[in-house]
Amino acid sequence: MKKIILAFFYIVLIFIITLILANKLTTGNNDSILAVNGIYTIDQYNHEQPMALNGEWEFYFNRLYNPDDFKNNVIEKEPNYVVVPNDWNHYDLPNQSITRKGVATYRLFINIPNEEANKIKTIYMPSVSSAYNLWINGEKKSSNGIVGTSKNAMKPETTPKTIEFLPTSESVELIIQASNYHQRKSGLWDTILLGDPDVIHTYQVKKIIYRAIIVSSLLIMGLYHFSLFALRKNELSFLFFGILCISIAIRGIILEEGLASYLLSFLNWEIVMKLEYLGVTLGVLSLILYSYSQFPLEMKQSFRNALVIVMAIYSIFIILTPAIVYTMTVVALELITLLILLYLVYVYIIALIRKRTGSLLNMIAIIILIYVATNDVLFYNDLVSTTEMTSIGLTFFLLTQSFNLSKNYAKAFGKIEKLSKDLKVFNESLEKEVTERTAELKISNEQLQAATEARRRLLSNISHELGTPLTSIQGYTKGMVDGVIPSEKKYLQLVYDKIEYMSKIFNDLHSLTEMETRQIEFHQKEIDIQHYFQNLYRKYQLETEKNNIMFTYKNELDPKKSYYVFIDPHRIEQVIMNFLTNAQKFIEENGQITLKLTLADCNNVMIQCIDNGCGIIQQDIDHVFERFYKSSSKENTRKGAGLGLAISKEIIEFHNGKIGVKSNVGEGSCFFFVLPLLTRN
Repeated sequence: MKKIILAFFYIVLIFIITLILANKLTTGNNDSILAVNGIYTIDQYNHEQPMALNGEWEFYFNRLYNPDDFKNNVIEKEPNYVVVPNDWNHYDLPNQSITRKGVATYRLFINIPNEEANKIKTIYMPSVSSAYNLWINGEKKSSNGIVGTSKNAMKPETTPKTIEFLPTSESVELIIQASNYHQRKSGLWDTILLGDPDVIHTYQVKKIIYRAIIVSSLLIMGLYHFSLFALRKNELSFLFFGILCISIAIRGIILEEGLASYLLSFLNWEIVMKLEYLGVTLGVLSLILYSYSQFPLEMKQSFRNALVIVMAIYSIFIILTPAIVYTMTVVALELITLLILLYLVYVYIIALIRKRTGSLLNMIAIIILIYVATNDVLFYNDLVSTTEMTSIGLTFFLLTQSFNLSKNYAKAFGKIEKLSKDLKVFNESLEKEVTERTAELKISNEQLQAATEARRRLLSNISHELGTPLTSIQGYTKGMVDGVIPSEKKYLQLVYDKIEYMSKIFNDLHSLTEMETRQIEFHQKEIDIQHYFQNLYRKYQLETEKNNIMFTYKNELDPKKSYYVFIDPHRIEQVIMNFLTNAQKFIEENGQITLKLTLADCNNVMIQCIDNGCGIIQQDIDHVFERFYKSSSKENTRKGAGLGLAISKEIIEFHNGKIGVKSNVGEGSCFFFVLPLLTRN
């Protein structure tokens, strides 16, 4: 609703402005002086505005009279009195037929106040169709083209002129000969003005400046959009809009004959007339194409093609025929133009309903254009007494379209800026991601190298661990076969022990692989950690103490509370057994092993296996949980494949726990792991 009210306001505003401009540009002052029976009487001379010499003039059709003819009284008949300005084809003379082609003589007497005699006056002669001679008080003062009684004898020209003269009395006689064989209009169809020289000069300059401003604006807009099209050839709307501006600008130059006489003086009259009419046809054609480029979904392509063909044929018709032919079809051209403008109104209304960008402004502009075009149709057919206003309407229309194009261009540029910023952010994030991925790849490469090195060491360790017992087995069996070693029980027991050791290595490797690949099953359940480790201690107490080792258990948890963990009791027992077995290997007789249960923090419980053995050197602490890793200490002469702690590590990590060791050489070691406690309500 707001848009409709705003549109109505714009239309009314522009309507008022155009009426004001029309009033300002209408020739003559606002007095009611009119010539009567060929006499124009001025009771009070106007020194501020030019005076329009309108009214009844003497008229002699098909006669070319000069001042001597009137002086010598050789006039063949009484004069007819006709209203000027008007096309003589519109006159209805008694007993005489009027045609567009022919010659005529006009005469007017001007009575001026006595005090204005002997003061220089100026007459403004507008375009006369299509040639004229002017006499003032019997003296030939001006001519345009060559007046003749046939098409070949005359030469058309339509250049407005200002003629100064000095009235020597209170009566001034004007005699004008006119001939027309070249176009639709004929005779004195525009207003002749009388005034002081400075008043007429000011009037003429204002007209030229007014038209020059419009023309220069259109030319600048046209050239600007041509340059935009040169830079962006896929945007055809720029091309069509540029052609529209240039077409209207050329027509504007021609409509103001004073401006055309300066800018197009090198062209003959016929070409100038063709350019005037082509300005309309090419302008309408480019307007159709431009509107289609703006709203292709609202304007049917078949309609567009039909309209383009019609205007193209009409343009060719103008080019190939003389002015006397194509100017006779001007009414048809005006009707076609109005129908096309009405269709464009329909297109813009549909676009407005569909909320297309710029549709509201387009609809307002096209309605105003229809209004001024209708005015000009009536004006040029002598049905209203306003002035030519199409230039104003077209200028306003083109300004609105220029605004729409600039708005769309700015919006597109804004999108490009946003995309550029987004692309910059994306590039920065991409660079950051590439850096991160490069760092990750570097870490992965290092890990891969470490894994490769670990595999190499693993294969080397497996080869070493299996090679030693195999060598022993091979030596004993070879000796028995060769009879070097007797087949006694003790040697067979040695071979059996080696095979059993190898079997244990294979079993441990199999278990470790299953844990690492999460193929082994864990049977977890809720366990009271205090009861569980109390029972474990009792289970392994006798077996540990028979080796002359003091085995103790310390529970630092609150015995009044219950602490539960979610574990596989068999696998956790395997870890404790590995800790105890490992501790027993590295302590002497009368050694001590302590199994300690304590809180790591409020959410985790810690189990420690503490011994007073030889300890682990610092360089080995970080590697004790690796496969086949054995201490480089000279004291490490105990048997073992080095897989027990690696298996323990996998078990604890499966339980979401942590495993570690603390050790000092000569003081003993503390192997520990941490398990998360369950929260129970």
